[in-house]
Amino acid sequence: MADNPQRTSTRQTWNEGAMLNAIDAVKNGEMGWLKAAKPFNVPQATLRRRANDVNKKAIGCAKVLGRFSSTFNEAEEKELVGHILLLKYRLFGLTGLTGRWPQWLGG
Repeated sequence: MADNPQRTSTRQTWNEGAMLNAIDAVKNGEMGWLKAAKPFNVPQATLRRRANDVNKKAIGCAKVLGRFSSTFNEAEEKELVGHILLLKYRLFGLTGLTGRWPQWLGG
């Protein structure tokens, strides 16, 4: 692994504050989509989606990378890890299939 990872993508390089200001300018009727996108340096299509709240995951000006969301929240994940480690210390044979959905439940 690299000691100093560098970002290779140019996706979502806009500033959240600039997006919020652009959304406010459009909603207040001060500017149109294209006129607000250029001075605030945000993509026009992204501005339109964010202002109309038609994004699949992101709400407002918050950035969301990736299309997958986590299944468990942090507390549930810590509890699951603790349980798996307890089983390991009690010498249960754990494999990669152990943590998956049981076959008898229709998985």
